Amino acid sequence: VRQFRSPEKITPLERAKKFGWAGVRGAVGEGIGRGVEKMFSPFASSFTPKIQYELKTAEEAGIRPPLSTMSESPMVQGAERLAEFMPIWGGMITKQKQKAVEDFGRMAQSIGEKITPTGHSPEVTGNFAKEASKQFKETLDATKKRIYETVSPKLENAKIDVSPIADHLNEIIKRRQGTAEPSGLHEIRSWFEDIIGKEVKSKVLTAQGKETTKKLTPRVKTFEELRRLRTNIGQRGKWNDPALSGLKAEIEGLYGTVTQVMDKAAEQHDPETFKLLKQADEYTHHGFTILKSKVYNALMNVSPENIPKVIINKDAPSLVGLGKEILGDDTFRQVTRQWFDGVLRTQDTPAKLARTLKSHGAVISEMFKDRPDIIAQLTNLRTVADMFARGRGITAGSQTAYITAGKEAILTLGATILESFRNPMMALKIAGLVGAGGLGVKGLGSDVGRKYLTTGFPTAGKAVGRGLAKPSAQLTMQKNKLPERLVDILDSLR
Repeated sequence: VRQFRSPEKITPLERAKKFGWAGVRGAVGEGIGRGVEKMFSPFASSFTPKIQYELKTAEEAGIRPPLSTMSESPMVQGAERLAEFMPIWGGMITKQKQKAVEDFGRMAQSIGEKITPTGHSPEVTGNFAKEASKQFKETLDATKKRIYETVSPKLENAKIDVSPIADHLNEIIKRRQGTAEPSGLHEIRSWFEDIIGKEVKSKVLTAQGKETTKKLTPRVKTFEELRRLRTNIGQRGKWNDPALSGLKAEIEGLYGTVTQVMDKAAEQHDPETFKLLKQADEYTHHGFTILKSKVYNALMNVSPENIPKVIINKDAPSLVGLGKEILGDDTFRQVTRQWFDGVLRTQDTPAKLARTLKSHGAVISEMFKDRPDIIAQLTNLRTVADMFARGRGITAGSQTAYITAGKEAILTLGATILESFRNPMMALKIAGLVGAGGLGVKGLGSDVGRKYLTTGFPTAGKAVGRGLAKPSAQLTMQKNKLPERLVDILDSLR
């Protein structure tokens, strides 16, 4: 089409002659043929493989994209933009665009409904999530209790050597006692007494009249009692208790020593029960890790409408798994639906939506790793959004260029064919089907027009090109046969 953008004021027929139709009967006829072939598909190079894939995706979703989204050519994009503001037929272009946008909206909405059929307001979904977070802790405690109640009776008679625990406690006391000792040290002394037995003053005096002391029976004697002591130690070490300032590392080490004593006693008493005990310990440790996490703390404290921001972060996909574990499948789906609805509401242009879906690619894969159908549909949504973002920077210059070059190209095409075949009806048919219908305002919304401005009509172009490239004698001999083939080709494009 650029070949016809010359400012020179000549008629289409003269332009055709200058272009070289007279050379049809000479040695340059082959070049003329190739040129005419391009005239039948002037914008095909702008209908890229990427656009072809986008178009296929959109059509499979029941969307007929606007013409301007189907070409990289500013001229094609400008043509649709210009035509939209023309009287009578311009409204047709606008309606087609509106229909495409509505269908795109339905495509997005259907994805939300597949994430979970019932969508609630952000406040309702957020409160569901907060309640689920509270229930997580309650469920954790109940499950832990049930597991240990199953294991502990089997270890009731296990022999326990508490001396490593007593030694560890005594070391802590000796190391930290004295001036300005931590206030929490008194509790460590209490645990020490629970292990070795508390010494109390006796009311009975010695023969010399001095006070005596006696040691009470230790409070921690059985496996279950030792487990409860460990739980108390763990509870104090896992929370930021000001009374234990400076003792956190000491308590963590003590917790490890108690665990080693329990493991040794259980394994020596009953190896199978020992395996169950370790499973219970792992479950408990995992649960406490979650309860201490920033995610759990945020879920409990943020406002309901901000719940999705806690677990759906494009820079931290791993938070998704933690959030799902806390909330449970049903509530998690409600939260992901809330996130998706929020994206559609705030990313209000195709370009913004495409960028958001792209930037959240990793977290989307994590959110729906067990639902590949949703991942595929979100990928398709991003593809169509990318397509719809095309052609929005059209300038007045693109529109003017389209009017000038487009009309010149079609008139020259008709004149060339007219002179070559001496067949006015054939020239009019080609110009009408490929040109006037393709480049007119009405044609922009027609299937023929959309085809001409994207893929073009390469089959017809090659046929005409081959005919124009023939020497004069051959053309004369085949002048009846070739037009018949062209009629058949063009009729098939209706």
